[in-house]
Amino acid sequence: MIPYIILVLILFSAMLLEVGGLKKQQVLWALYAGTAVLILFIGLRYNTGSDWKMYITAFKEMPTLGNYHHWEYGFFLISNIFHFIFGNYYVLQFATTCFICLSACKLFKQHSEFPVLLMPIFFFLFFDGILMAQVRQSIALGIIALGSKYIFNHKFIPFLCVIAAACLFHISAIMAIPLYFLNKNFGRIVPVIVILIAQIFYFFPEIIFSFIRFVAPYLPERLSKLAEGYLTTAFAEKAVFGTGIYYLATVLLVVLLLLFVKPKNDKETFFMNTLMIAFVIKGLSTGVFIMERFQAYYLLFGMMAYPCLLSVRLKRIKGTAVAFALCLCVFFSVPFFKLLTSTKISNLTGRPTNYSYVPYYNALYHPLEATKRKDWEEKNEP
Repeated sequence: MIPYIILVLILFSAMLLEVGGLKKQQVLWALYAGTAVLILFIGLRYNTGSDWKMYITAFKEMPTLGNYHHWEYGFFLISNIFHFIFGNYYVLQFATTCFICLSACKLFKQHSEFPVLLMPIFFFLFFDGILMAQVRQSIALGIIALGSKYIFNHKFIPFLCVIAAACLFHISAIMAIPLYFLNKNFGRIVPVIVILIAQIFYFFPEIIFSFIRFVAPYLPERLSKLAEGYLTTAFAEKAVFGTGIYYLATVLLVVLLLLFVKPKNDKETFFMNTLMIAFVIKGLSTGVFIMERFQAYYLLFGMMAYPCLLSVRLKRIKGTAVAFALCLCVFFSVPFFKLLTSTKISNLTGRPTNYSYVPYYNALYHPLEATKRKDWEEKNEP
């Protein structure tokens, strides 16, 4: 746990300094320092997180077997390039971590008043997925982050080219096309109603299953196979709604944000709209868990609406911005620390929930037992 605690303290300290009144140049240094720490921590992970087994196996076998797992050609290409030049999967892992973290850093710097505050929120929201497991999708997400300028500049064809490039690394990126059409003001009430309606699907997941089965044959071949395949795996199961009170609190936070915080400009309107879609997808995924995969493309932009809460000022109370920023970070850290401390047995692996994360292992230096840790797809030995 100690490496995680140190990382969180560094991110929190940088965030508090920013909100507390750092000068612009100092904010940039704090942002770059936080990004560098994230890159080193995430990029140098060893048998920590998920998916390392299949990525390492694919990295070794793709050069001789061809398009292993029928993965997308962009990832197939860079995997072979890194295999030819370095012959080490962890160099590829580090490079992809650099790409997604630097892409997020650039996005936050260009479009947010509080970019350093967004770094710990980004870490907490994407930790158990994009950052610690989903290597291919992290590249796709980074490409879309870099190409978001075409959304703000209203250039549809270049944005489609960005989506096409992202699909070369993870076909799910095609689901990010609606981002372009969210750069509009839908008012305050409609987004809230849409979010609340989406939560109903938790109780009727069969509607989502039926819809996926209906549209799957008409999707691009790769996405169609993924949809049909996931429906027969554990990832199609109902999510655990009962993070309970916490899940309801996140929905309430978003509803209050959309209702009572007025966006200052078109960008903030876009961020609030993407936050709305992210929670619509979250609501759908409580019925069919794998749908949460699509949330990342909207949540990366939607999370940039949260700092808008810092514009709220309570009369006669000083330092409300700092207090709100700290409360936001603590709030989003709850699932993170719950994951790290939970010893509940996972239905998927038969091992404790925190097995893949605690202790944290580093690729440059790790004990022998690190090599014996199993990934989620590996069974326990009898």
